Amino acid sequence: MNNKAKADQWLLVDVSTTIAERPPRVVFVTADRPDLSQPIVNLILVLNRALDSDHEYRLFAPFLTFEGCSPKSVPEAAFTVTKKKPPTAGTTAGGVATPSKPKPETDFFKKSPSKGRDDSNVYISGQLEGAKGEQAQFSADVKLESPFDTAGFFQELGPYFNFKASTADEADANSMNFGLKLRHAFAFKIRTVPGTTQLAAKQPFLSGIVWELTPGFESDRRLDNVNVMVGNKFVFVPRVLGNSNRIYFQPFVGFETGRNLKSPVEEAEDRAIARGTLGGSLYLNLMPKADKPLSFQVDYIRRFLLRREVRFTENDEGELVALDIGRGPRDYLKLTLEYDFSDFFGAALNYEYGRLPPNFELVNHKYGFGLIYKFKTKFKP
Repeated sequence: MNNKAKADQWLLVDVSTTIAERPPRVVFVTADRPDLSQPIVNLILVLNRALDSDHEYRLFAPFLTFEGCSPKSVPEAAFTVTKKKPPTAGTTAGGVATPSKPKPETDFFKKSPSKGRDDSNVYISGQLEGAKGEQAQFSADVKLESPFDTAGFFQELGPYFNFKASTADEADANSMNFGLKLRHAFAFKIRTVPGTTQLAAKQPFLSGIVWELTPGFESDRRLDNVNVMVGNKFVFVPRVLGNSNRIYFQPFVGFETGRNLKSPVEEAEDRAIARGTLGGSLYLNLMPKADKPLSFQVDYIRRFLLRREVRFTENDEGELVALDIGRGPRDYLKLTLEYDFSDFFGAALNYEYGRLPPNFELVNHKYGFGLIYKFKTKFKP
């Protein structure tokens, strides 16, 4: 039995997040008994790294056979990793230490560390910032999600809320969106040498695709311009070569459709909306061996307007004023240099440029420094 070859028959996918610094994979398989002529009851799968607490994983065995016959569908199993807390020590009358009965678990939203905004379920950033031709101002970047597992086609769903705004006229994205997010992960099969279970030399570039469906609303922070939207986003999960945990890139494509519900100008009222999207997230760990990582992150999206949309700005009274109407592409870029001084807190230097819906107000070379509170979580009833 070639244990390394047997490891290639298993595929482990983390379905709790759309980005991973170092995706888990099976590197070695051992049986529960040395005599392989007897039926094997249990197998021990050795992984390339420890699994993350409170993450849901799916294990696939696409090449598993039963007495030489292949099953009609690929065997799979789902499981969630949990960390057990040590029991609190107590004492008996004789002074002998005994474990106390653990208290019932009441934490419905367990936290685990995240890398950046893209893979966080809770991300709160407040920063001082500057923009070209402007004095220092204050801005907020908030992301809130509460996903929970399901047994249906969409393996995960939950509400979401995003908010970006600033007190600086030339650095105010003035963008807010909220609704329901549904996720389904498609895992790709690994390639083998024909007629064998040996791993082929060339593997697919992608290990899977994650589909995110997001029905909801987008608006400015004062709810003066409101659109109802349905977003489709397909995130491509590339296969990581070797054991590198320095760099990870995840591109995506998508499509957004909707209609305006409320607008301060007649030109935009009840207008249909259709946009194609293209972008990606890049994570670079600059200190992979350090306990407190220093990372460089890039988030980019381009929206291709398939129908004409109105671009706005705010006047001194805070009222929206239409600038123009057109179909030109709208880009948004964010660069972050972040140092995490704990699992959930960090400090970051940021640079942003571009436009976000629905107002597409220009964020003109915004830069800033601030604090970040972020983590992954999942609702566990």
